Amino acid sequence: MEEPQINIRMPVSLLHCHACVLPLRPPIFKCETGHVVCGACRGSHVQACAGAGTYVSCAKLDGIVRDAKVACAYEAYGCTSWVVYYEALDHHHRYCRFAPCLCPDPGCGHSTSPARLAEHFSIHHGWHVTEVDYAKPCKLAVRGPEDKQVLVGKADGCVFLMSPCALGAATAVSLVCREGVRQGSPQTGARTERWRWTTKRTPLGWRRLPK
Repeated sequence: MEEPQINIRMPVSLLHCHACVLPLRPPIFKCETGHVVCGACRGSHVQACAGAGTYVSCAKLDGIVRDAKVACAYEAYGCTSWVVYYEALDHHHRYCRFAPCLCPDPGCGHSTSPARLAEHFSIHHGWHVTEVDYAKPCKLAVRGPEDKQVLVGKADGCVFLMSPCALGAATAVSLVCREGVRQGSPQTGARTERWRWTTKRTPLGWRRLPK
């Protein structure tokens, strides 16, 4: 049976290491002066504290830190996950699929999660949305340079923007995966692939352009 859970508010400094000033990571220790530090920070703490020669283990605090969870920073964008506090930035926030991104339509500026972006494209911009299965052929009608379409992967909800343009006698298609800009990530929010249409409009008519 799962234990009852409570939500509390407390100063973040109580869960931060006195040496590295980042969230405490078990195993946790306390020096003679009373400073609480991560196990990996004991060596550096000696340089700043005269009482850092002797440490005692903080087993109960280890248990609290391992179980202390916070709501995902992208809760407003649809994520319902609760993340262990000291792992939040290093793990969950870097990979959360609800990290927001901007609508690429010039002048729009709407910010939402990729999971909600397809609905925004359909309602506010009138772009056609199609669900696709990965690794399966899919016929798509490409009518002209202004024919922007949205593809949504059924398996993971990833959103792809597809727009065609002339490339000599053929038609080039830009396929862009919209991704959120996550905390601490250098991502720009998009990943682009270019494809050329070389035959009739069939799944066999697509081939990747050389880089």
